[in-house]
Amino acid sequence: MEEISKRICEILSQAMEEKKLKQADVCRKAGISQAYLSLLLKYKKKNASCRVIYSLLKAMDIDPVDFVKMLEDEETWNMNINP
Repeated sequence: MEEISKRICEILSQAMEEKKLKQADVCRKAGISQAYLSLLLKYKKKNASCRVIYSLLKAMDIDPVDFVKMLEDEETWNMNINP
């Protein structure tokens, strides 16, 4: 479970970097606080709810099916997340 949590954090961080998204904008769209997202991305908050993850994916314009594929396949970590 811990490995999956780390992958989630890494994928979200990579997506924000590649899409040049600011934490404040993502948080506003997702309806979560910047402090919470910061803890999540630094892997200090390990068990985000499905609702929070879905909200973040939606805010970053990432298809949930693509996200699950990224979790399943380590090789996709290097793929371009931009649509």
